[in-house]
Order: sequence, then C-alpha cells, then structure tokens
Amino acid sequence: MQFILDIHCHTIASGHALNTLEENLTCAKEIGLMLTGTSEHGPNMPGSCPLSHFLDIAKLPDFLNGMHWLKGAEANIINTSGKLDMPDDILAKLDFCIASVHSSIFYPGDKGANTEAIIGTMENPYVDIIGHLGDANVPINPHPIVIAAKKTGTLIEINNKSLIPGNRRYDGGNTIRKILALCKAHGTPVIAGSDAHIAKDVGQLEQARSFIIDSGIDESLVINTNLLRFKEVLKGKRRYGK
Repeated sequence: MQFILDIHCHTIASGHALNTLEENLTCAKEIGLMLTGTSEHGPNMPGSCPLSHFLDIAKLPDFLNGMHWLKGAEANIINTSGKLDMPDDILAKLDFCIASVHSSIFYPGDKGANTEAIIGTMENPYVDIIGHLGDANVPINPHPIVIAAKKTGTLIEINNKSLIPGNRRYDGGNTIRKILALCKAHGTPVIAGSDAHIAKDVGQLEQARSFIIDSGIDESLVINTNLLRFKEVLKGKRRYGK
C-alpha cells in the first residue's frame, strides 16, 4: 500500500513545531509525495497563529519549492455541540480542515459527551477530517462516529503519531482497531496523517499503514493512495448540507 499524500503537517506557525513550511515541503518532495499540506492549530491552542494567518496562506500559490501543497487548518473542537475555534468564513477560504479534540482545550467528558462533540463537528460542511481519534484521554463510542462520518462524507484520520508507544494519546491502538473494523464494515473512508511537528516526520506513516493493512480494509477506502479520490472526497464534503 503506497501513500502518496500527507496533509496533517505543522510548521513553526503552530508555535510548538520546529520547521518552516519550506523545510516541510522540501522533505515531502525528497520522499516522493505527490501532495502535502499545512494544518496549523486553531487560535485556541496556546502559542498558535492568529486567524489572520489562515487568510494570508490562502493567498499563496499552490506550488512552492516544486511541491504541490494544500492550505488547511487543524481547528479545535471546543464544546459538546461541535463548535470550532475558527469561523466558517475563514474555513471556506482554505482547501481543507481537520477538526480535533485536544484535551488541553476541550476538557474531555464521558464517552457520550465526547462522541456528541465529534458528531456535531462532522455536520459542518467545512470539516473534512476528524483528527486523531483513539486518544486515551478522550474516550468515545466508535460506532456512531463511523456511521456519522459515512453520512456526512467526513474522513476519519488514522493518526500515525497517536499509534507510537509513549505518545500521550497512545491507548495501545485499541480504539483505532475498532474504528478500522467498523469502517471496513460500513465502507467509511479513512486517511492516514503523520501529525508531523518536525520536517523529517512529514510522510512518515508506517504505524498507520501497519494498522490499516492489518484491518483488511479495502484500499479504495484509504484516501492517501489515490489523488483523484482524495480530491473527490474533499469536493463532496464541501457540498454536504448545501
């Protein structure tokens, strides 16, 4: 299974990442990716960039350093209704949006409350991907989330960093195994993301790849493997609810 894109990547603009956009793009090109992206944290993350940053990057060309890249954001889910820390009018100017629960910003509740927050977020037509499910600090009910993802056309991220032992989100991969089994059963697409905070991690998706292969999910549901399918999914989500 060959991954040709990775769009969950951070730069120094996120405050706690270590490399510039140009350095990320150079690494992506060197390892042969066809497409990458930048997804800085929303403004509720301490040290991250202001909303004006996202307006600025939306004006940049689609090719830099010889690399095709997309301009996105990793918005923060901030309450149980699925509200984000970024307004829709800014998200509409970007190529994609990942929405994630960060336990330092949205204090996790029980499984029901956390699940409600994620499903509420999926109803937003500008939210393309739900980031790093399987967080040991944020318990969820996977089944209704997978069903909602299929209904709304929202991709479920298989976050590589969360599957590395020692990461603060690591739960042994138990939740991701359940999610992948459900996605296989219901035909719900997934996308692997590195969650790179340093340039050398861009496109590093080996843990995610291993879990995906072990699950037996059909490759057609793994959006990293087909650029045309990836673009179709993004277009389809932006049409959802309109």
